[in-house]
Amino acid sequence: MSQYIVTQNIDYLSFSVHLPLDPFGDKKYDNIKSPNSHYDNCIQLQSGALHLWHSTNTTMKHHYVYAGQPLEYLRQNGQNEKEMVQWCLERSNITRIDLALTSQPSDLGHTHAFTPQHVAWAVRDEMLVSRLKPAKDVTDNMKAQTKYIGNRKTRARLFRAYDKGADNGELANILIRYELETRKGAKTIARAVTKGDNYASIIRRYVDFPTVRAWLDITNTKPTNMQHSTPVLSAHELELQKSNSRWAWLQNSIPRTVEKALQEDYDKFGIYPDENEHFQLFLSSIVHKMTAITNKLDEP
Repeated sequence: MSQYIVTQNIDYLSFSVHLPLDPFGDKKYDNIKSPNSHYDNCIQLQSGALHLWHSTNTTMKHHYVYAGQPLEYLRQNGQNEKEMVQWCLERSNITRIDLALTSQPSDLGHTHAFTPQHVAWAVRDEMLVSRLKPAKDVTDNMKAQTKYIGNRKTRARLFRAYDKGADNGELANILIRYELETRKGAKTIARAVTKGDNYASIIRRYVDFPTVRAWLDITNTKPTNMQHSTPVLSAHELELQKSNSRWAWLQNSIPRTVEKALQEDYDKFGIYPDENEHFQLFLSSIVHKMTAITNKLDEP
């Protein structure tokens, strides 16, 4: 039995197409987002993914970006990531694909034996066999929380190891994530995914620690299905959640602040609320703003 529980998933997928479409049945949500420097339009899809395009430069393709949360939303709603990658190979130009390997000790009483710091030690001790060059700060800054192998400026292909559990506010040195980010040769990685290769074996073609026992144990362990305790919300559900949180904050904070101000005015000056000029102006301002908004929304 392996000393680790290992899961694998695609953590980032981006691709370009000539004409706009609904990839993976992911409908438009039309929530407008700020585009990056290459595009002048960006909207959000129901999963939370982004659709970017340029309104005047017809030579630029439509670009779709699926980060970790949108991909997990699709998986939770019945999409198979291998089939999604196959769809991309057949109908688009894949511009980036990230493979993630996440491991934790099978015995919860133990800590992880191959943390980002262990990666740094392995690089220092020349135990790394890699097609990518380690970033300079891997060994210069041994305390850095994320370790990179590859060029962080060009990001053509980049390996990183970081403490996923600590990022989530959990105990350190328990849940460790290893990722291979690929722009150059993304189709090669994608084809390996569609063939059913374990992501660990794909990662080891580029970055390997063949004499590190913990690394071998992790990468030779058969991956289990990812389990998430809470469902990933759609873009619409997230917006509703933000709206509810905002109104809850207003309901909880403003009345208390106003109550405190009224009490202080009474204690210091003996002014009752119905005689408090500032309080009356405050209420009048709210009514005025609400009336203006209502009238604006009622306009044809």
